[in-house]
Amino acid sequence: MVLDLATYLDKNKFAVTVCSLRQDDLKTNKYYDAQRVAAQHGFDFVAMSDKRNTLVRIYDLFVFLRKVKPDIVHCHLPWSVILGVIAARLAGIRQIIIHEHNTHKFYSFKVRWLTKILRKFVRLTICYSPEVEQEIFSRCNFFSSATEKLQYNSYTIFNGVDLEGAKIIQAKIDLEAKRQSLGTDAGKTVVLSVARLLPWKGQANLIRALAIALKEIKNLVLLIAGGGIEEPNLRQLAKDLGLNNDQVIFLGPRGDVPEILAVIDIFSSVLSYPPDFSSESIGLSTLEAMAFALPVIVGDYQGVEKIIQDKVNGLVLAPNDKQQLAEAIIDLAKNLVWRQTLGNGARALIAEKFSWSQISLIYQNLYNLIAKN
Repeated sequence: MVLDLATYLDKNKFAVTVCSLRQDDLKTNKYYDAQRVAAQHGFDFVAMSDKRNTLVRIYDLFVFLRKVKPDIVHCHLPWSVILGVIAARLAGIRQIIIHEHNTHKFYSFKVRWLTKILRKFVRLTICYSPEVEQEIFSRCNFFSSATEKLQYNSYTIFNGVDLEGAKIIQAKIDLEAKRQSLGTDAGKTVVLSVARLLPWKGQANLIRALAIALKEIKNLVLLIAGGGIEEPNLRQLAKDLGLNNDQVIFLGPRGDVPEILAVIDIFSSVLSYPPDFSSESIGLSTLEAMAFALPVIVGDYQGVEKIIQDKVNGLVLAPNDKQQLAEAIIDLAKNLVWRQTLGNGARALIAEKFSWSQISLIYQNLYNLIAKN
């Protein structure tokens, strides 16, 4: 999300530096991908050393900010918020934005407590979804246009999607070769899940639904992209249901999700929150799937109606209902026209409200307003 935003900001008006605070970015392709994107689109990328001593890390970031002298510091995710706000304030920077991408219900008490304190020292909080803002501030204010005026200390801005990039990937991808690299082939109907492997992400219910659907549609394949603590349990569940490695394929964490989206048929993201609990209804991966004109299946949680119209640009199902999910997969697998209809509706919604070309204008307005205060 940060790299996409940095890519689409007008470089004639904004000098952008993206700073990563995680050492693992120096050890993986993320670092090299970020360098490539930054060089291609005219912004700077820096990955700072992940030293064990937190005070040393704050000092390093403080020195870096004193050198760069940014007008605005925009911090994403809890650790960057904690280190970034402290270092920025020490460096004399007052225009600080913190970005809440997740519900705090899944964070430790220490993280929630520190973030609550640090929020008193920032200019603005941006929330990924209305559910997150409602949880933190007991209200929801959408900052949704390039002419909006600042009135509050918190706003919801949905993440953008690289619609233009999706179209380019689809035009160039070799479907057969890519599917073979994923362990399947062009003759299959492929369902994809992209998420961390956690109990509430819904992969277990999806595996159960696939087992039901396979009784009627024999050529179904489920790809599960992501890593996490639930992987052993999910593998065992698939085995217990008699599903083989050609029917449920665990891809692990991936850096090529856009390319995978370009070659699959159905995208499922029906979350499975515990009883009497919910957070955001739709993640960024779902919006990305919609940009690829894919039929998406999501759970009926609070806020879903702000994005998905059932049977218009996606399917909205009751959470944890494996039978209903199986029937939706069967209907989509049988009917290419139905898949195309929902996929076209999905892409039209992204083009209207969620493309980065539009979302970046909202951020440019926001940054300009903050810089003037």
